[in-house]
Amino acid sequence: MSGNVIERKATGSRVARALLRLMGGWKIETTDMPPARSVVLAVPHTTNMDGVLLVLLTRSVGLDSNWMVKDVWLKPPIGWLLRRVGAIPVNRRKATGMVGQMVERFDRDEPFQLLVPPEGTRSLTEVWKSGFYRIAVDAGVPVTPSYLDYRRRRGGFLAPIAMTGDVHTDMAAIRAAYPEAKQMAKHPDKFGPIALSAESD
Repeated sequence: MSGNVIERKATGSRVARALLRLMGGWKIETTDMPPARSVVLAVPHTTNMDGVLLVLLTRSVGLDSNWMVKDVWLKPPIGWLLRRVGAIPVNRRKATGMVGQMVERFDRDEPFQLLVPPEGTRSLTEVWKSGFYRIAVDAGVPVTPSYLDYRRRRGGFLAPIAMTGDVHTDMAAIRAAYPEAKQMAKHPDKFGPIALSAESD
């Protein structure tokens, strides 16, 4: 790793920690970081601030995690800033689709930690979006549950879960990792079941 990269990451970590202090003293409380290649679940997602907090928390400990955004958002003038904090473009017009594009990134990049809010919306929903699962299975990478606990202003990472390709087995393991996810949310009434529609097929 070059000196410029190390210096940039150190500066980014200091800025992130300063912003987290201003936002109420948020900190990461776990010492185990996600694997170098992993789909990281951003849970819960009941407010716009969830994504901001998780990005700042990962940056505060030196993780250059990434998150998806429509490619049109990465145009000037704000595009350069979003890229600096981990945004990567998704071209909805490309034949491979979102899942295929992210699998290509996993094949190409090392490390690559992809933050995904599986609920897909800040509103109450009965099932999670399946994109995170399809990416992890197709790329052959684990899913790492992360969390934000608004009760204590703490975030962290749980043990990575290897995907078997059996949706019932895999989702049961993910549910077991989040016994208190609803209570952790900023708006518990907006946190729905941890489930995929494929489980009922």
